[in-house]
Amino acid sequence: MRVVAVALLGAAGAVARHLLTRVWRSSFPWSIVAINLAGAFALGVVAKVADTGDLSSGARVALGSGLLGGFTTFSTLARDTVQLGQLGAPWRAAGNLVGSLAAGVLVAAAGYALA
Repeated sequence: MRVVAVALLGAAGAVARHLLTRVWRSSFPWSIVAINLAGAFALGVVAKVADTGDLSSGARVALGSGLLGGFTTFSTLARDTVQLGQLGAPWRAAGNLVGSLAAGVLVAAAGYALA
């Protein structure tokens, strides 16, 4: 049952990400940055709720690996970083990668702390 829940929620997360990237287009991949940060924050909340015992291990896996795993995307972050570099914007590429990773850790910690 967990596998089915992870698959279904993963698909839902991926569809949500796809739709958001279609709506929010810009010369810099702000939509992916925002999606990854929102997902990191939500994963911090899920981790805290799971740690307090208010969330079953099945729900934690379904929400964390499924929904949020499908919603967020490291591969698109990597692709966008490479594309920015190829477009002659190495500082934007480096800022995208380092900024996204650092901010992701911070917002995950914030989500955990606020939960």
